[in-house]
Amino acid sequence: MTEFALAGLVFLAAHSLPSIPPARAWLRNTLGPRGYAVAFSVSSLVLLAWLLSAAIRAPYVALWTPPVWAYHLTLLLAPIGTVLVVAGLVRANPLSIGFVTRGFDPERPGLAGVTRHPVLWGFLFWAAGHIPANGDVVAVSLFGALGLFSLAGFWLVDRRHRRQLGARGWNRLSAAAPTLPFARGLPRFQVTDGVALLLGILAAAALLGGLHVWLFGVDPLIGLKLV
Repeated sequence: MTEFALAGLVFLAAHSLPSIPPARAWLRNTLGPRGYAVAFSVSSLVLLAWLLSAAIRAPYVALWTPPVWAYHLTLLLAPIGTVLVVAGLVRANPLSIGFVTRGFDPERPGLAGVTRHPVLWGFLFWAAGHIPANGDVVAVSLFGALGLFSLAGFWLVDRRHRRQLGARGWNRLSAAAPTLPFARGLPRFQVTDGVALLLGILAAAALLGGLHVWLFGVDPLIGLKLV
């Protein structure tokens, strides 16, 4: 439990840095805008992996016995979340979290035109899908905190990018990228959107096909076996 708490604190501290202007400015000046974005995204994934592995090793304290439908809910929401996270990280989007900030076309916003925060929505779906099927203290704490962290991210990330882009730049780019999915209809897509979504689908398929068992020791298809 100590390692889990430590991993959680480090994860929270690392994600609090962007809200501290001097620290964020120093990192951006040192690494460059793209280097900063990549470093932040990669470190977030590494810290998340540590947090998850620490949760697996933590003592199990049951809160409830998961019903069969809970596993089906996980099987529905978690793959959607995985696709959104992976696709969102590799698709150009200067308005949210991701590896790529250049190349965004507000006339053809693609995935960002569905929602400007695909990564945050992905983590929210992923976290929400895991809570009912994991009825123990550590899992509920982990996925509940990550879900709340994702919700807070909508406001925090918007505030940071609005400040970076300025009012005119923010209004021009965000006009084509709503927070709520499909709030402005179906956007125009580019080939890069198809590539990003394909990578997300492949990642979800890999997790369902055995990677999840190898990483976490849990079969994500267990719900199908309980029907």
